[in-house]
Amino acid sequence: MTVPAFDPREGGVKVVFDVPEDVVDDVVRQIAAAGFAVGRYYSRETEHRIGGSEAGWIRLGAERPMVEFTEAEQHRIVVAFDAVLQESAIPCRRMGTDAWTAGGRDTGLAGDREPRRPAPITDSQSARL
Repeated sequence: MTVPAFDPREGGVKVVFDVPEDVVDDVVRQIAAAGFAVGRYYSRETEHRIGGSEAGWIRLGAERPMVEFTEAEQHRIVVAFDAVLQESAIPCRRMGTDAWTAGGRDTGLAGDREPRRPAPITDSQSARL
């Protein structure tokens, strides 16, 4: 049996977390140095609305691409993020974790993000996006 050709598509893991406003720049530098793309989760105008971060905190997302598209790889990425938090003693409120693929194996278009299947369970460890 031959395995059909598969061109890897964009995919990754995102950890969503809140940090105090006064340490945002330091947190972004530290997490980016560990190989994560870090950015604000909400715009300044919508940051503190219902479902956003509380006053004095900023919600960030730290993403790292996936290559293997396996649960084990997703776990390694989350462990790497947690290690940065622990080593740096970053004050943080972890809001959730999610994984995605883009384009899919068969029918999707590159650049179109598709939710992980099955969808993540909504609990304290899953992003409510």
